[in-house]
Amino acid sequence: MYDSMSDYSKLLFHPGFLGWRPTSFWWALSQVKLLMSTFKTLRRFLMGFYPQAVIFPLIALNEKGSIVGVSFLNLRRRLGDNGYEAEFGIGVSELYRGSGVGSELTRSAIKFAGIVGIRRICLTVLSSNASAIRLYKKYGFEQLEEMKKGDRWRGRTYDCIRMSLDLSR
Repeated sequence: MYDSMSDYSKLLFHPGFLGWRPTSFWWALSQVKLLMSTFKTLRRFLMGFYPQAVIFPLIALNEKGSIVGVSFLNLRRRLGDNGYEAEFGIGVSELYRGSGVGSELTRSAIKFAGIVGIRRICLTVLSSNASAIRLYKKYGFEQLEEMKKGDRWRGRTYDCIRMSLDLSR
């Protein structure tokens, strides 16, 4: 799905593990991270000792079985004995925007986060992406800060907003 996205869509959704060229060291490392996260025993071990190595992908399929949206929760750090903090990202195919795919992926990610012990979900969104900001606010995300030139994509900088959802309340 990512390779077929327009440049504008890639600007909106460019997590490192998808944005690297397939021949780079960083791409290979990201594939190892995704693979390690699929094995339950290894994932539990990593969550205890190196949570940054764990990523939980979620995929939305259409009726034909094609990928129309993806989201992920990438563990960032342990919050003492009270669970984990994770970074959230989401991308929906241009043809399926506005159809509820983004809402379902967000809702599912939040539900899954509670199951695996994630207590805080953070994200970064471009200030100009009003529809995504509305979606995040709908699910309880609160704005933490506005960052001028806080995101970089293909040599350009963009203003963005940092948001967070506290699941421990």
